[in-house]
Amino acid sequence: RIAATAAGSIRYAFEPRQGLSHGRNTGIGLARAPIVAFCDDDVRVAEDWAVQTKRAFDENPQIEYVGGRVLPNWQEPPPTWLTTSHWSPLALQDYGTASFVSGPEHAVCLVGASLAFRRRVFAAVGLFTPALGRIKDGIGSTEDHDMQLRLWRVGMQGIYVPSIVVIADVTPDRLSRAYHWRWHEGHGRHCALMRLREMVPADLGPFRPSRDLVRLFGSPAFVYTELMR
Repeated sequence: RIAATAAGSIRYAFEPRQGLSHGRNTGIGLARAPIVAFCDDDVRVAEDWAVQTKRAFDENPQIEYVGGRVLPNWQEPPPTWLTTSHWSPLALQDYGTASFVSGPEHAVCLVGASLAFRRRVFAAVGLFTPALGRIKDGIGSTEDHDMQLRLWRVGMQGIYVPSIVVIADVTPDRLSRAYHWRWHEGHGRHCALMRLREMVPADLGPFRPSRDLVRLFGSPAFVYTELMR
């Protein structure tokens, strides 16, 4: 109904294939503006979300993508163990009040619940990868992580801007340990599909693509050392 009364400023498109990446890729194909911004269906953007996003791109011409804070609206009080270090399964994000560059030298991936790109990046590195997304009852996905890794590998960077804010509803079913175990299991499965080492020791220096790691019988050598541990 909104699209029908928007006089062409809002377009509705139906994507029959299930999965976040399919929907995003369809939107990218229809987009005409130089900036493509995404948010999730369970968030509410701040009134100045679009303005702040556009300003971040204008003030940082060397930056190819922009993310901000994704803050919780708890539907019930969270358990004491659910600190900010356990926010990943909830797609929440708050890195404080200072901006920073997200890239090879500071390898922090920004969550897709509030993430915007210059449209030209998709011509450079391709679209989102549907195989790395959540399907049906599965949870955990790495399509945002995969996209940002591909950008880093061709020398592109993003920026975290705390003035860009969205509020995410956190339902009670996502506050249980069982949910978090399931999320990490699904997330780990997608990381395996990416052949990705999530944590690289500091003595190896800054971000290094998994393709550069030493391999044994076709698998990264760290798999064997971590298995023995």
